[in-house]
Amino acid sequence: MYVKISIRVRKLEELKEKILFICLDEKLGESVSKEFADNLSMHFANCRELIEYDLFNSQAVFSQCGEEYYLMRERKVAKMACGYENSVMFATYDIYHHSKEVFDKFATKIYIKIPEKQLSNEYTISKLNYTERDEELKASANFVVEVKRANTKLILKEIYKILGGIK
Repeated sequence: MYVKISIRVRKLEELKEKILFICLDEKLGESVSKEFADNLSMHFANCRELIEYDLFNSQAVFSQCGEEYYLMRERKVAKMACGYENSVMFATYDIYHHSKEVFDKFATKIYIKIPEKQLSNEYTISKLNYTERDEELKASANFVVEVKRANTKLILKEIYKILGGIK
């Protein structure tokens, strides 16, 4: 089986108008979420890029102002992104984890689960971190789309099906 989908939403009314894609593979997650937004003429926001834009130099802010201030600003940007109308957002695990309460309140969360061996990230996630992050995301996402390999078109086809054949 190529794609497996699990759904935690009991009623479609529980869905929120903002959609957040989360993926442990940043390239795949951004690709799927951006194409999803483009196909439906929705606004797209990459949360990492918004944070970098808001802070101008996120590394300098982190080193000069400290982690607490940096995370406060990160949550502020997440809340701002959730305020966009008709929007699709993408967040890496770290950004989602740091602003979980904001995203949980304002967005329907779709977790794209890809096997650890298929990750294309430039940084490596240890086996323990992958397992812990995967478990947390599976538990908190409204939809989990499990894929065996990165194929944006097939992933989107399945997502459209579960959201009621919108594309």
